[in-house]
Amino acid sequence: MLYKTKSDDPEHRFQYARGLQNFGRLERGYRGGLKSAIGTLEKAADIQQNLLDSFPGVDKFAIDLADTQNLLAEVYLLAGLHESDRSSELRQKAHAAAEAASMLFGRLAQQNSAGGASGLAQSLVWLALDGTASADDARRNAQDAEKRLNTLGPEQMLAGSDLVVLAMARSLQGQTEPVLRALKLAVQRGENTAYRFEQHQQLAFKSLMDDAKSAEQLKMLVGKVRETLTP
Repeated sequence: MLYKTKSDDPEHRFQYARGLQNFGRLERGYRGGLKSAIGTLEKAADIQQNLLDSFPGVDKFAIDLADTQNLLAEVYLLAGLHESDRSSELRQKAHAAAEAASMLFGRLAQQNSAGGASGLAQSLVWLALDGTASADDARRNAQDAEKRLNTLGPEQMLAGSDLVVLAMARSLQGQTEPVLRALKLAVQRGENTAYRFEQHQQLAFKSLMDDAKSAEQLKMLVGKVRETLTP
């Protein structure tokens, strides 16, 4: 209501878009919620893009837009796993969203922003997964993502969400034990979005699922995450 009555105020538009972004993030975590998440996040991105176009020097507008584009890239990729008739279209959308996010976060990373390094690492993982790059380029993107996260500090000090992205980057490089180590640390850090472990079994963690022993360990980690969510 506040947005509708005071939509000319940039701050109100910013807060409304952030609310949409957060809601889309929640929808992303529910089974069957990917379609709703796409609509919500696309609406947020439109508002954020308009804000950034009007105020190109405001970093918080750039950061929120980049975050939303990264979320969209992930959701498009996950949706493509379940909608075979739209798989190519959704992968193209994922590529465009990840490219947009990487440009924005790349600028922030050049300014030595920790958020820039973290966000750019996510973008590079989505670019490695969208199917548009060669196998060699996808591996290089994954390696670059891992290097970006390493600039944030020792693995043991990374936030849970960054550890999951680190695990994805390592999985894309064909590693196994380092992937599981990062995921175990993520659980210890309080990473409680079990969907990231489950839905990415067919995408970022496919290398783990191709090995029976690793697949069983991943399933055990999912169980631990679900235990933390049970009252």
